[in-house]
Amino acid sequence: MDRLLLSRTTIVTNMKTFQSNLLQKSIQYFIIKVNPYKISLQKSLVKIQALSGFATQELNAYQFLLRAQVAVIEKLSKVTTQGELTDLLKTYVYLKKEIQ
Repeated sequence: MDRLLLSRTTIVTNMKTFQSNLLQKSIQYFIIKVNPYKISLQKSLVKIQALSGFATQELNAYQFLLRAQVAVIEKLSKVTTQGELTDLLKTYVYLKKEIQ
């Protein structure tokens, strides 16, 4: 009986470790893949800043979207749970569609 309980505990622990490692690797992969996009957003923000004297409402809205997207990408690197990851990915996809 003790052996069965120990085996069960070991299996559960290994599953949790696997899930945690998978989450971290998924986040790392995603960050690597979107880093060029993030750099592009940051360059666009610099260009918009240079045009600050000619700002329009549309340009300000676009700048807001770019800043929000950069913030979401940065938050992704600090995710600790699947729920957080899911919420941030939803926001990322929404903002990406709005920016395009």
